[in-house]
Amino acid sequence: MTDVVSAARRALKVYSLEPAEWEKRCFTAVNLVSLELLSLRMKHEIVVGNIEVDGRPYYATTQASLQTELDAGYDPILTANAHTWIEMPDGKVLDPTIIPTLALRSILHVKWSDAIYLGPGEGQWRGRTLRYMPMLRGLEYYRHVVISALPEGVAEDFMKRRADAWADDLAALNR
Repeated sequence: MTDVVSAARRALKVYSLEPAEWEKRCFTAVNLVSLELLSLRMKHEIVVGNIEVDGRPYYATTQASLQTELDAGYDPILTANAHTWIEMPDGKVLDPTIIPTLALRSILHVKWSDAIYLGPGEGQWRGRTLRYMPMLRGLEYYRHVVISALPEGVAEDFMKRRADAWADDLAALNR
């Protein structure tokens, strides 16, 4: 599985010099890592939900809040109220942003070699307990809530086509 971590690291290092730059940018990071895994024909699934750190929810995400966001659609003023990660076929979680986020909040420096979490849905990082709580699988949340702000009329069409292609590629690979 170190190939998966290497692929994730490679995808993110193209866009930033330090892991800390990915703090709170899970949707962008997961998109980039997923596209890299697709190029390597590595099966995986996109998951949206919440994560508990030391027994406390890290975000205010619930099944109901996700549904509210899905119903409302993209709002350029609001940020997504959820966390996203990748799940590998063996059930392991590949999370490219939780370690940089936790490290930054603890004022710790993290090197690329230690920046990507790959482990069980209930695991540990530096004595902190992580528990992933999946709520949605697939790209519906990306399609309806996570869209970059581009000029009117361009953003939604461009991102919808991009999300559709991404979804089609993931589905074909995971068959």
